[in-house]
Amino acid sequence: MYGYFKVDHTFFDAVSFPKSDIDYIVNQYSFHVDTLKIALNTHVRYKRIIREHFGFLSPNENLRKILEAEAGHLISKLSNPKALFYALVEISVSNQYEVPTYTFLVRIITEAINSHKRHIFD
Repeated sequence: MYGYFKVDHTFFDAVSFPKSDIDYIVNQYSFHVDTLKIALNTHVRYKRIIREHFGFLSPNENLRKILEAEAGHLISKLSNPKALFYALVEISVSNQYEVPTYTFLVRIITEAINSHKRHIFD
């Protein structure tokens, strides 16, 4: 979890970790792993500890407001929604937030597009 967050600023399910990554960690630290199932409260605690270590916050309403304002400014400047999506990811990271979920970002982008269309036709 630590390494993936360090690189991508987001968390992934342990079941999606490549076997080669798991094998490397097992060999590097000489321990045995039977399963990657972690209790939910343990998983949440690990995520909090890792976020705090890197000085990041989890996505919240404050980030939503920041991204909505930025999306409103960027919607007319960027060529497509994909570019806006990646711009919002970068803004999140630059503001020391964990990368939000796809759904979190898509809702902001959809509202920005709809708002932009309304202003065009007014």
